[in-house]
Order: sequence, then C-alpha cells, then structure tokens
Amino acid sequence: MQSISIFSKIIRFFVAFVVAVSLFCFESHADDCVLGTDGCAPEFTVTTTALSAGTTFSFEISAAGTYYIDWGDGGAIEPIVKNSVGKQTITHTYTNTNAGQYTIGMSGQATLYSTDNTTAAISFSGNTNIS
Repeated sequence: MQSISIFSKIIRFFVAFVVAVSLFCFESHADDCVLGTDGCAPEFTVTTTALSAGTTFSFEISAAGTYYIDWGDGGAIEPIVKNSVGKQTITHTYTNTNAGQYTIGMSGQATLYSTDNTTAAISFSGNTNIS
C-alpha cells in the first residue's frame, strides 16, 4: 500500500509542476492575452470522454491567480479569479444535446502557490471523464 501512496504523491507533484510551468511560461503576456481573443490559444488542454447532456465535469484549483476556461462546448470563456491558495472546485455542466468529447482549454496566470507539497495547483483526481 505504501508504494501506491508514494506513486500518488509523485503524480500530484508532476501535474502541479507541469501546470505551474505552463502558467509561469506565459506570465509575460498573460495580461495582454485572454483565451479566445486576439488569437490567444489555450496554454494546455484536457479532452473528456464522450459526455452526454447533463454531465458535469469538475477539477480543483489550489493556486491564486486569474484563469480562463474554454469548456469546449461553444459557450463563453469563463474567467476565474482566485485570491487564495485554498482548494476551489470549478464545475461545468454540459447542456448540449449532442453527446461527444470536449476539449477543455485553460489559460491564465498563477500568482501564488501552496507550499504544501501534497497540494497540486490543478487537480483532476477522481475525475473519470478524462480520455
């Protein structure tokens, strides 16, 4: 059982590191570039499994900053402003009548991270809708 716990911690650290590097690398133009405008592309994407109408997708953000989420369903870009490093669950319910995969685009600028090495900046743990 101990090896699963260590493996889980390594995965969480890796995901947090990749997200932190992705967000940090774009800090120089984050104020000028808002996802979905002026040709700004998402800094990273996540693809869902086939979802039907009424399915909810969620993830947690544990870093302060300003983020932009394109849920991939043709809706408006969702801005998220976090002022603390506490966990916040971000949720979206797909209302489209056509079942299918969605590519969720994310962009933004983290300004403060948790110093707890068990807390990922962005976590998709427990989400079974990722392909």
